[in-house]
Amino acid sequence: MAHPGRIKVHIIFQIILITLLLITPAVADQPTVIVTDTEVSPAVMMPGEKGLITFTIKNTATAATITKTTGKTAVSDGTTVSTEIYPTIKGVYLDGKKDIKVLGGNSQFSGDIGPGQEIKLTFLIQAPSEKGIYFPVLLIGVSDAENLKYPVPVNVNMPISAMRKPVITLERTNPGYAVPGDNFTVDFTVTNTGESTAGDLTIRIEPDSPSVSPMAKSLFYAGDMKYGGSYAFKVPLQTDKNAETGIYDLPVKITYSNPDGNYVTVTETTGIDFRGNAELSIASLKTDPVLISEGDEFEILIRIENTGTGEAKSTYASPDIPFEGTKGAFVGKIKPNNDAPAVFTYIAGKSGDYRYNLTVEYEDDTGAYSENYMLNLNIRKDNGWMGIAGVLAVLAVAGFAAYRYYSRKK
Repeated sequence: MAHPGRIKVHIIFQIILITLLLITPAVADQPTVIVTDTEVSPAVMMPGEKGLITFTIKNTATAATITKTTGKTAVSDGTTVSTEIYPTIKGVYLDGKKDIKVLGGNSQFSGDIGPGQEIKLTFLIQAPSEKGIYFPVLLIGVSDAENLKYPVPVNVNMPISAMRKPVITLERTNPGYAVPGDNFTVDFTVTNTGESTAGDLTIRIEPDSPSVSPMAKSLFYAGDMKYGGSYAFKVPLQTDKNAETGIYDLPVKITYSNPDGNYVTVTETTGIDFRGNAELSIASLKTDPVLISEGDEFEILIRIENTGTGEAKSTYASPDIPFEGTKGAFVGKIKPNNDAPAVFTYIAGKSGDYRYNLTVEYEDDTGAYSENYMLNLNIRKDNGWMGIAGVLAVLAVAGFAAYRYYSRKK
């Protein structure tokens, strides 16, 4: 018969053994470290040149936990414990394989990476003295996991290019200007200067200002354009008379497909140069005095009006009146919907009707101009003898009145 004490010890040992066997770890979403992106700068290095290699590493797990469950026994109820775990980076190292010199960046990071977290690792390298394609290897030590090895190619002066692609350029062939309120046509040419065909090429004019808009269609189809091919088209535009002068950007959206079938959209812009156009006219004309006689000093006041869309600058007016006096008057600037005076002073010559020409010279945003206006001037006869006759008539009337007065008194 077994001793009671031994039975008790045996039972306790069995309980402990069963408890240990019931502890089951369950890992949810085990974390994994991967390289998601690499960048070598410059992309093509010269022999002996220094550059940078940047790696992006990521913990792919969205949640990193480990769960331990203790089963129910005779002496204890079962319990569940969840503990977050993270991959621990022990060290990072870029192995240049005796060709690429690693000048900096090794052992730059150690520690944990959380779920979904990304970090960037950058290394300073120096290219070897001979051209070629080299493959330095990134080594990442991870605790309790397999170490990560990731090679990256480094191009040292090797003529290896990426996929040949079309390159579309937009050229405007008439760089003129537009006058607010006038219609205006822009001539364009698109050319493929790349190394492959641009497929299904379309051009769309998309003005972003109400001051300018297409008069007709705004979509043009060029189809497949081979290397060196081109397509010319015209875009008639209408402009707003109230548009301010200056440069307006006209967006041109170009869409085409690459050889791999992917579509590319680029937006080019061309500047529409809005320049105001001054339009001058005679608003009013008056003389002082109103009636001019031979020998009188008189003044002519002419108001010049600008009814255009641009400012008239350096305005100068000159009448060809054949009298002694002002030869011309500087008026200066005349803004749109405004007028300005031109004043001339003369000594009247012989009587008669004079038809004279007023020349107005000015500049606006579109150039220099000269306008001519035909005007009339009337000079009356000298009325000096008529004045003397009037005085004599007044004296005669006064003498007759005096005679009658004294006659009645007698």
